[in-house]
This record gives sequence, structure tokens and C-alpha cells, in this order.
Amino acid sequence: MRIIGHEKGLLKVIDISYLKVVGIYQRALKEGETLTCGAFNNTGHNFAIGTSFGSVFLGYHKKDSFGRYNTFLSRVNSLSKTTENAVTSVQLSQFTPIGSLLCAFDNGQVRLW
Repeated sequence: MRIIGHEKGLLKVIDISYLKVVGIYQRALKEGETLTCGAFNNTGHNFAIGTSFGSVFLGYHKKDSFGRYNTFLSRVNSLSKTTENAVTSVQLSQFTPIGSLLCAFDNGQVRLW
């Protein structure tokens, strides 16, 4: 699985083995906010997407027992003290469901949770 994101909030989930789009989602972004980066963890199910306002969407993507793909996303606010610092890089640990989130911001700051 791969997710291709457009800066305006459109996400396409691609099944690489079949070269097929299996889901299209539109994230509600704040006015002027864009998607800046994203990363999967090693399992290929959990992912994170950074935004230009310093927020991160944490997501989970997996096929259910009926063969349908389910994607769940939650916005994490207040990673940065202001909305002036964009997330430039995110990295998730290999441990699931509890793990670490590493975020880098355009002001040079790096945070680990």
C-alpha cells in the first residue's frame, strides 16, 4: 500500500501489487493549510502526515475480514506552539500500536513523542 497526497488534502490509497487505487479521501484542512510530508511505519498500516500549520494526522489503514479497506485519521494539534512552523518530516517507529513519532519543523526544531 502507498498513499499519494496532494497538498490541498486529497489522499489516494494505491495497492502497488495491483497498481490500483483502492481509496480516495479528502481531508478537511484549515484555510491556507497544506499537506507537507508523510510516512508509513514498518507494518505498512500506521502512517503520519504533516501539515504546513504544524499539525500531524495519524492514520491507520488495513483491509478488514470482508476485503474492504478501512482508513482512520485523527488530527494531532499543538505539536508546535504556533501555526507558523510547518512539519517538514515525520517518522514512525516500528513498534505498533504503541510507538514513537519523530517530527521535524521548518524552524529547525525536532520533537519526539
